Amino acid sequence: MKRVFVILVITLLAGFYPTFSSAQEQTIPQPTFDDLKQELNSAPTIPSKREFLRLFADHDHLDTATYLIALLNDKKAVPSLKKEAIAVLSGLKNSDARVAVKEAATSAREISKHILEAYIGQGDPDSRIFLLHLIKETGSPRLQALAIHGVSQLGADAISEGYIKALVDLMKDEEAFHGTRRAAAKALGTIPATTAIPELILLLPDPLLTYEARDSLLRLTGEKHWTDQDDWIEWWRNNREAFQPEMLSTRSFNYQRQKLAALLGAGSDFAASFYGRNIVGKRILFILDTSGSMYSYDRIVVLRSEMTGIIQSLSEAYEIGILTFPKTRFPGKDFGIADEKFRERSV
Repeated sequence: MKRVFVILVITLLAGFYPTFSSAQEQTIPQPTFDDLKQELNSAPTIPSKREFLRLFADHDHLDTATYLIALLNDKKAVPSLKKEAIAVLSGLKNSDARVAVKEAATSAREISKHILEAYIGQGDPDSRIFLLHLIKETGSPRLQALAIHGVSQLGADAISEGYIKALVDLMKDEEAFHGTRRAAAKALGTIPATTAIPELILLLPDPLLTYEARDSLLRLTGEKHWTDQDDWIEWWRNNREAFQPEMLSTRSFNYQRQKLAALLGAGSDFAASFYGRNIVGKRILFILDTSGSMYSYDRIVVLRSEMTGIIQSLSEAYEIGILTFPKTRFPGKDFGIADEKFRERSV
C-alpha cells in the first residue's frame, strides 16, 4: 500500500512541476530593445556583454541593425563583441535591417571589414558581385585585402571560377602591392580547386611569393615537394588529369609545414623581402611609422601587409624587434625569435 501511495505522489508531482515551471517562465518578460542596450552598456564583464549581444537576435528590426552597425564601426569595441554583433547582423531577416547592412557594407566612405563580413553572412547574392568588383576594379590595396578576406568567408560552394581567376590575376600582377599579391596567393590555398595549382607552381621562384605559393600548394594537395619547382612540375604533369583537391585541415597543414621546414629548411634559398628589398642578416629591428599621416592613402594598410608577410616568411633562425613610433616596441625591450608563438602574437 505504501508503494502505491509513493508512486501516486510522484506522479502527481511530475504532472504539477511542468505546469509550475511553465507558469514561472511566463512571468519573465522578454527584455525590450532599450533594456538590452542599457544592460549591454552596464554589464561588468566581456562574457556578460556577449550574452546580452546575442539577445539582440530576438529584435529583428532596423533599430537593431543600426545599433550593431555603430558598434562595428567603433574602433574601441572589443573584437569578441564585434564577432557576436556580426553573427546577429548576419541572421537578421527583416528587409529594412538587411538593406541597412548592405548599404553600410557597400556605400560607406570607408568600407569596414566587420560590416562586410556581416553582409556576406546574410547570403545576399549581390555580395559576391561586390567582392569581385573590389578585387578586380578598385585598385585599392585596402579594399582588395578586404575583398580577399571576404572571399574566404563565402565557403567553397559559393566560390566560382570568376573569383579564382581574379585572385590568380591579382597574384600575378607585378604592379599590385606586395601584400595584396601575397594575400591572393594565400587565399588560393583555401579554395579546393585545381585551377590555381599550375599558377602557384610557376610562381615558386618569385622571392615575393615563394612562401605563400609553397604553403598554398601544400594545403591544396598534401604533397611534400616544398619549394622544389621541378618536382612540382613533374608531379603536376603526371597527376593533373585525375587530381581532385583534398584540403588539409589547419591542424594537419601546420604539422606538415613544421615537419617539412625542419627537414628541408624554411626556404633559405629564397630571400625574404620587405617593400621589395631583400632581408640581409639574422637579427633585424624594424622601425615603423604608425603616426596619423600613415592612415592616408592606405599607407598603414600596406605597412601591416608587408609586416605580416615578412613575419610569416622568416624562420626561427631570425630574431626580430619591432619599434613603432610614436607608441611602443614589440615584443618588448629585446628581440624575439621568429617562431610560431611570435607570429601569432605579432600578426
